[in-house]
Amino acid sequence: MYNSVLLLLVSVSLFPKIASSEEVLRQVLAVTRHGSRLPLRKDGQDLSESTPGMLTALGQLQLYEVGQYLYSQYNSSGLFTPFDRSKVLLQSSSYERTITSANSLALGLFNEEARDPNSESQLPVIPANIPVYTFDLVNDVLIRAYDKCPTYEKRLNDLYTSSEWTAIENDNTELLVALSRIPDFKSFTDDRGFVPLSELWNVFDLVNVAETECGTTGEPSAACKSLTTSSSANVNELLTASEWQTVQELAHKAEMMKYGFKVADRFIGANLLAEIADRMQKDDYTFSLFSAHYPTLLGIMAALGDDFFDDEVIPSYGAALVFEVTQDTTTGIRYFKLTYVADELPDNTAGKSMKIPFDNICTDAASGSSCPVSDLVNFLGGWNVTRWCTECENDSANVCMGIKLEAQDGSGDGDSVNDNGNDDGNLPPVLTFIIGLAVGAAAVLVAVVCTNLAKARRTRREQQQQQQNGDAMGKTHDTTDLGMIAEDNDNIESNNNNESNNGTAAANVISVPNEEKEPSPLAVAAQRPID
Repeated sequence: MYNSVLLLLVSVSLFPKIASSEEVLRQVLAVTRHGSRLPLRKDGQDLSESTPGMLTALGQLQLYEVGQYLYSQYNSSGLFTPFDRSKVLLQSSSYERTITSANSLALGLFNEEARDPNSESQLPVIPANIPVYTFDLVNDVLIRAYDKCPTYEKRLNDLYTSSEWTAIENDNTELLVALSRIPDFKSFTDDRGFVPLSELWNVFDLVNVAETECGTTGEPSAACKSLTTSSSANVNELLTASEWQTVQELAHKAEMMKYGFKVADRFIGANLLAEIADRMQKDDYTFSLFSAHYPTLLGIMAALGDDFFDDEVIPSYGAALVFEVTQDTTTGIRYFKLTYVADELPDNTAGKSMKIPFDNICTDAASGSSCPVSDLVNFLGGWNVTRWCTECENDSANVCMGIKLEAQDGSGDGDSVNDNGNDDGNLPPVLTFIIGLAVGAAAVLVAVVCTNLAKARRTRREQQQQQQNGDAMGKTHDTTDLGMIAEDNDNIESNNNNESNNGTAAANVISVPNEEKEPSPLAVAAQRPID
C-alpha cells in the first residue's frame, strides 16, 4: 500500500456535461511528488534537509509512468495537438529529485513527435526538450512554503508538546526505545533515551526506501545495494514485520498531523493553490507542472479547508494532484471537481478512484458534482503572497523583503516586487546606508591625507625661507636696515598665513593645494549625492 505509485487527481470540469459539444478542455495542471529516491535526513523541528536524496532509476520510471497516464487521459482531447512548447510550463523545486522527476514525466507525456516536431534531433535518444524552471531555495514560497514559514514552525513545536502528541509517544514508548537501540537509528535518539515521534519519519524513510528499492524482483538495484547497515544487512531487515507495520502507521499519522488542516491551515499550500486558481481563469498554458514534495500535496489539501482522508496515508512516490480545466462554451463558466485515484483507496474503498466533495467551497458539490472555479477563487478570499509573508512572518524571501520595504516606505501595497525582491529596483535602505558610510569614510580619509600633505609642504617652505633669510642677514648685517628686515619678516608671515588658509580650503574641497590636477575618484565620489 505504501510503496505503490498513486495518483491524486483534482479535475476542473463539468463531468455531467463532458459528452456535450459545449464542454471544451482548456488546460491541465499537475502537482506531483517526486519518484523514489535515496534516504533523506530531515530535521523534525524546522524541516531542513541534510542529505541530497537523489532520485533513483525506479523513481524516474515512476514519473515516466505518471506522464504516460496523463497522456492516455488527455491526448485524445486534442489539448496537446498540435504541440505548442510555448503553452507548456514545467516548474520544480530546486532539488535534483524533483527536476529529474519533471523531465521523466515530460518524456512520458509528450511523444517523440511532440519533442522533435521537425525531426531535427541528431541525438541517439530524443530528450524531453522542454525546460524545467526552478525557484531559489530561499525564495520558493510556492512549492516549498512549508520550510519557510516561522509561524508554521511555531505551530509544529506546539504540536510536539501537545497532549495528543505526547499521548501517542507514551503509548508507543516500548517501540521507540527499541528503535533507539538499533545502531543505525541511534542518531535519531533524543536525551530521553528513545526516538521521539518528531524524528520517527527518519526511521520510516530509511526503511521505506529499502523496502521500495529492494522489494523488486530480479537483480537488486544500485540504490538497494547502497542501503547496507552497520552490520552489512539490508536496512529493511532491521525490523520485524510487526515493528515495521507499527512504524508505518505511526509515521503516517504523525505526518498527517503535521501537515493537516489543524496545524498547516493555509501556510503550506495556499500560495500554490492561489496560483493554480489564477491560471485556471486564463489560457496562458495548456499544461502546467509543479514538481514537488508530499508536504506540498498535503498542504494544498489542508488549504482547501479540511482533512480529506480519515485513513492517514502519506502520498507515495509519484503521487499527483491534477487540475483539469474545462469551459462551457455557451456560458463561459469554468468548473472543477476533485477525484482521488490510487491502487488502494482510504477506508478500503473499492476501485481506483473516489470523488471528494467540496461542501465547504460550493453548495452544489454533493457526491462530487461540479463546482465553478469562481467559487474556489471566492473561497480563497483574495489570498496572496503578501498575506502569506505577513502571517508567516517571513523576512528572508526576496518577495517578502520587497513587500516589507514597500510598507516601510509607504510607496506601495507590496504587489509590485521585481525579480530581485526589491521594490521598483531601488537599493534597500540598509544597503544604501552601508554604501553611503563607505563613501563618507573614503572622503574623510582623502581630506586627512590632503591636509597633512599641505602642512608638510608649508613646513618645508617655511624652513627654506628662514634659511634664505638667515643667509642674507649673515652677508649684509653691517649695511642692512633693521626696518627692511622687519618688513621682510612681515611679508614672510603674511605669505605663511596665506599658505595656511590655502591648505584649509584645500581640505574642504579635497584637492592638493597649489597644484592644478584632476580630483581623485574618491573625491568625486565623496561629493556625489547618494541615490
